[in-house]
Amino acid sequence: MVPRRSNTGGGFTLLEMLIVIILLGILAAVTMPLMSSTDGVVALAAARHVAYDLEYAQSEAITRQAPITVAFDVANGRYTIQDASDVDLIPEVTLFEAVGSKNVTITSAAFGGGASVTFSADGEPVQAAGGEVISSDSAIVVTKGTKSVTIRVKPVTGRIYVDR
Repeated sequence: MVPRRSNTGGGFTLLEMLIVIILLGILAAVTMPLMSSTDGVVALAAARHVAYDLEYAQSEAITRQAPITVAFDVANGRYTIQDASDVDLIPEVTLFEAVGSKNVTITSAAFGGGASVTFSADGEPVQAAGGEVISSDSAIVVTKGTKSVTIRVKPVTGRIYVDR
């Protein structure tokens, strides 16, 4: 007599295989766009780098009880941080070198009509030329490819944050 084989526990059903394949397809459709484009991540990293440098300048102004200026060169994608006697506190920062990625640009820097901001001895953002208090939000826009991130500096308080 030939022994019979049991049909239980021998493998997956066709329905189970189809469900797994469909789930893998959905997962791939969701994750592929995220993995293929790093422009947003690089732009955010660059914006955070600029924000940290602005916070450093503000902190130095408060610590030294002297004005510290951050001047942006939008055309060349770089900026400097200087004290009142024009001594560089950090070497000139070129944005794409700072974050290690080419084609990262500073699209705009607007501080009450100019491209530089001075933090007063109490950390308040003022216009570099003339020292007038900046009365509206200031913004620096950093771009990588099609993704842009904005860094904002609040008037009076000088609060610096990255706006995604």
